[in-house]
Amino acid sequence: MKKVLIVLFSILLFAALFAGPMTADSFEPPVFLSITGVVTQVGEEFIQIEDEAGNPTTLLVSEATCYPFEQEIGVGDKVTGYYRFSPIMPLIFPPQYTAEVVVAGMPEDQSIHVDRFSTELEGFEGMLVSEDGMLALRIDENTQIVTSDGEGFDGELNGLDLVVIYDVSTRSIPAQTTPIAIIVLR
Repeated sequence: MKKVLIVLFSILLFAALFAGPMTADSFEPPVFLSITGVVTQVGEEFIQIEDEAGNPTTLLVSEATCYPFEQEIGVGDKVTGYYRFSPIMPLIFPPQYTAEVVVAGMPEDQSIHVDRFSTELEGFEGMLVSEDGMLALRIDENTQIVTSDGEGFDGELNGLDLVVIYDVSTRSIPAQTTPIAIIVLR
C-alpha cells in the first residue's frame, strides 16, 4: 500500500513540475457567473432565492436587469441569476449579487448562454465565440438582435456581453448554433 501511495504521489509531483507555472497571466476569470434557486421572497430591488442545498442568496435587481423571457417572478419560481465575476466580494450572509440577467420561465426546448463574445478566439478567428469557448454563433437573417431595452441592434457584436437564446446546437466544443435571439447587454 505504501508503494502505491509513493508511486501515485511521485506521478502527481512530476505532473505538477512539468505542467508549467500558474501565473496571474495564465488565469482568465469568467465574465459572468450564475446561481440557480427557487424564489422565497420578491422585493422591489431584490429577489431572495434558495439553492438545492437550502442556502439563501439575494439577487439585487434594478431597472437595468435584463429579463429575457419577461415572466412575472413569484415565490416558488425557479430562476437563474447571472452576475459579473469579481474577485472582490463582500463577505456577508446571505451573499448578495447584482444580477445583470434573471432567467425565469425559459421554454424547455431552449437554452441560454450569457457571456462576452469575440471573433478572436484562437482556432475560431472570424467566428463569434463565447469567451468561455463553449458556444459559437452562426447568425442568420432570422436571428432577432435587440438591446436589453428591447430596441433593435444592428451594430458590431464582437467584444460585447450577450444573452444568447437558442434551441438546437451541435455536440462539438464549442457547440455551434443559430440563435433564436441575441440580447446585447448595456
